[in-house]
Amino acid sequence: MDDVLVIIVNYNGGPSLNDCVESVQNQGINTKIVIVDNNSTDGSEVQVKTAYPDVVVRQTYSNLGYGAAVNLAVSENSAETIAILNPDVILKDNCLERLLSQLRSSAGVVGPTLNVSGSDGRECGWTINHIGMPTPQSPGEPPLYLPGCVLVTTREVFSKVGGFDSRYFLFVEDVEFCWRVLLCGFEVSVAMNAEALHEGGGSAKGGYLRHGAPFETTDLRVALRERNEVAMMISCAPAWWLPIVIPIQLLHVVLVSVGALALRRPTLSKDLLLGIVWNARQVRSSLSRRRSLERTSAGSRNARSRIVSGTLLLKTIRSHGLPKFV
Repeated sequence: MDDVLVIIVNYNGGPSLNDCVESVQNQGINTKIVIVDNNSTDGSEVQVKTAYPDVVVRQTYSNLGYGAAVNLAVSENSAETIAILNPDVILKDNCLERLLSQLRSSAGVVGPTLNVSGSDGRECGWTINHIGMPTPQSPGEPPLYLPGCVLVTTREVFSKVGGFDSRYFLFVEDVEFCWRVLLCGFEVSVAMNAEALHEGGGSAKGGYLRHGAPFETTDLRVALRERNEVAMMISCAPAWWLPIVIPIQLLHVVLVSVGALALRRPTLSKDLLLGIVWNARQVRSSLSRRRSLERTSAGSRNARSRIVSGTLLLKTIRSHGLPKFV
């Protein structure tokens, strides 16, 4: 097998970045590790280059965001197999080998089970409801998407779905990517015998649910998720959903904006409304991305079957109370 291209998108990854690289090198797999450094200021990119001279550090000199950084690394390297990691991830023994084995038998995107310290939980993939709100998928149930902190795919799949949508900057691009993979007729699956540890919130705080604790988030997370979920629906959802789902999503954004004002977060409220303006300006680009995808009937049915119903935001508030901004 040719070397596996391992892409680590780094932004102030700190000491975790070295631990991540070491866990990859301990896998016993031929890899080319490329760290795309999104203009870190903590010196982590220098420390990893000193400790691991064979690792390629690709400096961007500005923060491109997650998706654009991955796309850059893929475009500059020729490996047919691609693994994408966050710097706060540690692969357990034989994780990469088991992921590659499943990828060979189930073409598409594969990820491991994740032990997430940020949420005190074990994750086996995720799904969304009909307006894009995420929720963990039950073990054994096929996921709609795998978090971008650890996923393995091929250049063929990556190319067919158009890579990651670089417009998103952060959040939701992994959902859109995996959804498009399913729509093309490929598979999105979890290798239950592969494990990885994920610290969570390494580059952007919050976003994880701890048992009995408030849900922690940030203005950036809320604003970008709400904005990007609308663009994702335009890109991926069945055409007959759009006249129903998009108005509901926009109303949801307005209500969240009102809620932000009630929580005395006027900047967040403004950013949420600006997200609606952004989506209006991006309609042509979103529709162009939608048209660029060669969908299959079986893939479309498969993807729809993995989407759940329910008001996930209200369930989260009932279980954890109002979000805690950190």
